Amino acid sequence: NVGGGVLGDKMGTSNLLFFSFIAMAVGVAGIMFLPLNGSMIVIGAFVFLYILNYLFYQVNFSLSWAMMEEGAIPDKYSGTAVGLISTIGYLPDIFISLMAGKILDSYPGVNGYRYFFMILIGVLLVGAVFVKVWKAHLDKNKIEEPQLTGVNSYE
Repeated sequence: NVGGGVLGDKMGTSNLLFFSFIAMAVGVAGIMFLPLNGSMIVIGAFVFLYILNYLFYQVNFSLSWAMMEEGAIPDKYSGTAVGLISTIGYLPDIFISLMAGKILDSYPGVNGYRYFFMILIGVLLVGAVFVKVWKAHLDKNKIEEPQLTGVNSYE
């Protein structure tokens, strides 16, 4: 996602990741509380919120690896870092489908979807907390985000 990369360069990787997690949580909450009628306004709001969530998901996906550069992870440890990041970052992907099925089987209809969306919001907020912990680690260890200069600069 080129736009995510440009915004990440402007705002800082951690700041944009945090904002994206919060924006997705708000977007999922917005979908969860949409009225149940099929009016064009509700359908339009759903499409808007869905696209918004998708865009921020893509931003987070594209920036997750930029965190290694932001944290000044040496190249010789990049393989280990990728393994840890992937294990933790993709953990929800392993369980979310099973969880959704169990919830929707246990609570059919609208209530099941609302419970599932509440869990999604929780997962997104946990992601935002992890980004804040990461940012605190960077600040504590005085690790500054690399600055772009010269040809690669977007300024």
